[in-house]
Amino acid sequence: MSKNFKIETTGDVIAWAILGRLEYEEVVESVKSIQDAVSRAKRANGSLKIIVDNYAMSQEGATAFTPQVTEKWGELQQWFVANLTEGDKIAVIQGRVTMMMQMTRLGQKMGLDKIEKHFCEKTYSDTKRKAYDHLGIATNRLIEEAEKLVRV
Repeated sequence: MSKNFKIETTGDVIAWAILGRLEYEEVVESVKSIQDAVSRAKRANGSLKIIVDNYAMSQEGATAFTPQVTEKWGELQQWFVANLTEGDKIAVIQGRVTMMMQMTRLGQKMGLDKIEKHFCEKTYSDTKRKAYDHLGIATNRLIEEAEKLVRV
């Protein structure tokens, strides 16, 4: 597993964090890990709460994806449309307003806007809190750990 991608499942909550730039091979591996975790948790729990920390992707040019990487993330979003329902919720922590707006538009285009919401507040702490509130969770160990790793 990539040092820049972490994923963890606890009950009906799946969390993952991208902690830096991912190469194509890492994205392929990460997408497979996400799909496997979502499939297992969906079978076990029904509806899911998914929290994604993309904060580090917005730092120091890490968002400059190759076309292949962009395509692979798009395939994951299509997979979400096919495998998640309106009972599921996705909260995404973004590091820049422009990234939040781009990803929100893409979600609307893909049909994820009914279950996916992006957050970008003045501080990481405020952004994280909004994401937790949206999902109805108090905290998440991986997200708390990611915050320390990216030194926000």
